[in-house]
Amino acid sequence: MANLKALHLAGESLAEFLRRSYDKTGPKALADASFKQFGTGDLPKEFSGTPTIGLVLYRVGWNEHLRTRAPGAGRRTDSVSLDLYYLITAWGTTALAEQIPFAWTLLQLHQYPVLDRSVLRGDGGWSAEDRIEVTPQNLPHEEMARIWDKLASPYRLSAAYVARVLHMEPMKAYEEYAPVVARKAEYETRVPEELVR
Repeated sequence: MANLKALHLAGESLAEFLRRSYDKTGPKALADASFKQFGTGDLPKEFSGTPTIGLVLYRVGWNEHLRTRAPGAGRRTDSVSLDLYYLITAWGTTALAEQIPFAWTLLQLHQYPVLDRSVLRGDGGWSAEDRIEVTPQNLPHEEMARIWDKLASPYRLSAAYVARVLHMEPMKAYEEYAPVVARKAEYETRVPEELVR
């Protein structure tokens, strides 16, 4: 299971996966693009430069299928299973620069919706079993407008996705790394009777 850093690293892994894929198979002859995770407070008010596909984690929820599940073999009671809600946003100075990378991103996520251990990056405590499935979410226009209104940034072309399931457990405390202290071996100087004869 992943640790506390994984919440951030899931988005970074998705952005890195898209960036590497675009470098290999993207339509760079039509439009160059970069891929970046934005926080809800650092979306640009204005944009100029390389067209950018932005990922914004705008909501986190408990996975409805796993939140009430009893701990089983290998499951810790202090772990949590989360769904991550992202907006995929397009930033460009022209319609072409905005829409070509955006369309490619939607197609890429349709073709490769699973982030497995080979894609998950950083020191998030990922295990071999960790995998996150990214699926589209059809938000009503009113809800999308409310989200953008709260982000306090001008609306950008965007699509909603949910990434599930991030299994997260607490990071190990310092005490868990304390050195092992063993007692010294005890010995006797008495010679056993059977050897004295």
